Amino acid sequence: MIEKFTIDQIKSELINSCITFKPKSFKPYLMADNVSVDFPTKKRFYKFFKRMVKCAKHNSKGQLIPIMKFTESKIEQKEYSLSFYDAYHKYSRLTLPIIETEEVLHLDINPF
Repeated sequence: MIEKFTIDQIKSELINSCITFKPKSFKPYLMADNVSVDFPTKKRFYKFFKRMVKCAKHNSKGQLIPIMKFTESKIEQKEYSLSFYDAYHKYSRLTLPIIETEEVLHLDINPF
């Protein structure tokens, strides 16, 4: 049985897994019923997510800092991107577009 996590718990672990470069810690949260992805399966999303976190670790200098940039906010949902920056580079090392409702967190990954 897949454990049910709150949206805040999922977001918190997503951020933690990216700033510590440990994507495996996010896997149980990803598999929760209240998480959806813009990939054919959650397993494919996880493989790509893991690869992108590894690339971010390789291309970053120091610790990553998460920054949320809201693009649209409606009563029933919030759309934003969660970007991770280091202290050296101008552009983000990893960006995750997110659509959040009360029940579901929908994730995607920008490849560049």
